[in-house]
Amino acid sequence: LLVSSRFVRELSLRNPILLLVVISAAVVGLLYWFFGTEIGCGIRATGANRNMARAQGINTERNAVIGLMLSNGIVALAGAFIAQYQGSSTVASYFHGPSCLAAGGRRGTMDIPQFTNQV
Repeated sequence: LLVSSRFVRELSLRNPILLLVVISAAVVGLLYWFFGTEIGCGIRATGANRNMARAQGINTERNAVIGLMLSNGIVALAGAFIAQYQGSSTVASYFHGPSCLAAGGRRGTMDIPQFTNQV
C-alpha cells in the first residue's frame, strides 16, 4: 500500500498515508495495552492452551468470542481503509449509508438492482 501510493511525494495533511499511519499506530497501541490487562491475558492464555486456561478458571467461551470480535473489528477497519484509499468509498458514504438503511431504503435513496427469474 505504501509503495503503490500516489501521494508518496506529497507530505501534507491531506495525505491519506499519514492518517493511515496515525490510526494504525493508535490501534496497535490500544491492542498492546488491552492484551496487558486481565481480560487480555485471559484471551492470550485461551489462544495458547484452551484446556489449561479452563483449568485455571478462565471463561474460555467468553474469551473466544471477545477474540473473534477484536479480530473481525480489525479486519473491518482494514477493509474500510482500503475502500477509502481506492476511492470506492468516501467518508460521506459512511454517514449516508446507515441513514438510508434506517429510512427503510426508500426509493431514490438507494439504487438496489431488481432481480427477476426471467430467462
